[in-house]
Amino acid sequence: MTLHQPVKMQQSTSYSTLLPYPNLPPPMVDGPVGARVVPIIPYKHSSKWNSTVGRHREPFVVTFDTRGMPEGYGVKHGDLTSYSLMIMNTVIVRGGDTVRFPTPGKKIQLRIVWPGYDSVDFSSMIDIQEITVSELAGRVASLYTDYFQIARQRNCTEYGWSFTAEALATLRVLNIRNVYDNVFQAEVAFG
Repeated sequence: MTLHQPVKMQQSTSYSTLLPYPNLPPPMVDGPVGARVVPIIPYKHSSKWNSTVGRHREPFVVTFDTRGMPEGYGVKHGDLTSYSLMIMNTVIVRGGDTVRFPTPGKKIQLRIVWPGYDSVDFSSMIDIQEITVSELAGRVASLYTDYFQIARQRNCTEYGWSFTAEALATLRVLNIRNVYDNVFQAEVAFG
């Protein structure tokens, strides 16, 4: 009496433990699984004086995490632009907490520079007095809506990025980080 059915020669496979499994997705270097993270372009100030004597601070990052999702997942752009602030305070981890920026002054500059589209340099000042995490995430999302409209008007289609409404629906805001003085850039991902 045998424990297993006999294996017939025509029932063989070419699988080997020495070869990689063919259906595994490529490993992600940064960001949530299955997301295409848009890399942050290093900020260079246009003035030589500010480039040499400007203040490079310790990295300051404000993360936007959705409750019930893995850390680093971010918040969907559609959620930020369609739900009320009261709802977003409960959806975002620490959404109702006030953000304490280490920068002097009452405003920060949020820059959006897309890889390959340096000509579409978009920035806006954000008032940071008593701003909560969810308010900040909502302002970042509305700026990305404006940026996508500008990119569509300029027919930015090369370099493999899509600025359609469908692409905007899959955009997730992961965090904002201090890149220079009072200048911040957001890290976003598709997927």
